[in-house]
Amino acid sequence: GLRPVSLTGSSDPFSLIMSPSMRQVRKSDSSESMVLVITMRLCNITAVPLENGVRLDVAFDEEGDNSVCSTTLYKNEIEAGDCITWEIALGHWKIGDLSLRASVTFLGLEKESITHKWLHGGEQADDLSGESPLVGDDDEGTMDVAILCEPTTISSLFTLQPCPLVFFSGHNGDTNAFNFLWSQLEHTSELMFIESTPQKEAVVDAKRGRVTLLNGATGCAFIAPGGDRILCKHQINQGGSHSLWIKSTSSELMTSLVGTSALKTSLLRFIFGGNEFILKEEGSPMNMNGNHVKHDFPSITMKHSPINAI
Repeated sequence: GLRPVSLTGSSDPFSLIMSPSMRQVRKSDSSESMVLVITMRLCNITAVPLENGVRLDVAFDEEGDNSVCSTTLYKNEIEAGDCITWEIALGHWKIGDLSLRASVTFLGLEKESITHKWLHGGEQADDLSGESPLVGDDDEGTMDVAILCEPTTISSLFTLQPCPLVFFSGHNGDTNAFNFLWSQLEHTSELMFIESTPQKEAVVDAKRGRVTLLNGATGCAFIAPGGDRILCKHQINQGGSHSLWIKSTSSELMTSLVGTSALKTSLLRFIFGGNEFILKEEGSPMNMNGNHVKHDFPSITMKHSPINAI
């Protein structure tokens, strides 16, 4: 899974931690489905209470023009050092990465209160920067103060789960079920690669589920939340290079996973673990000595941010 990610800076008066997870739920018709659960944990790290509570606003931006917003009010006092937790469940969304933007609004702060000074480092309300806009300013000497959090992205890789039709008996998948599904899928792609660290052999991560196939090949099978499937076959070629054949029910899912060089490298890390890989692009030679080949795109062996590290 993904490690929790902080959406706030060191100078913010609160800490907001986001942690995504996939959870199986039972629907009203007694069927089961997987939903993406976003857990948000807010801690008051000031030395004063937040007497009137806070409002949490979260916007989820899908690839394209779609956006979903969630707003939650917590009107109770939050003591210094206390934490509160929200959970937001997303059942359906468009295939692709999901961007998350959050903001926290402190409700009903008195302009001259010690809490107000903690939030703004002792500055007067008229001197506040645009990063912490004032909303709801009224004649009674109170105001709502909104603070924008750091945006983050949830990779579509995180939402992939082992396909239950293949892995119905555990991490060792059923070969016949895999071969049947493989023959039904129409959208295909192939990745050729080598390992930048030859001492560490690339094998399908058993935690993702592994299928043993003929001629020394191995496979893995995943299902996306919308029901689309993606299957992969891995083979080590003569000379030490690797081939990964990919088939899917959805061209959109395929594009979201292998549409760019960076996405291809992320998929290889997801399937094989934390190794570093060098892709063979169309028309470019494969360097089998482990030396990096010059590319016309940014280094594909770069480390990803924690939110994309699977």
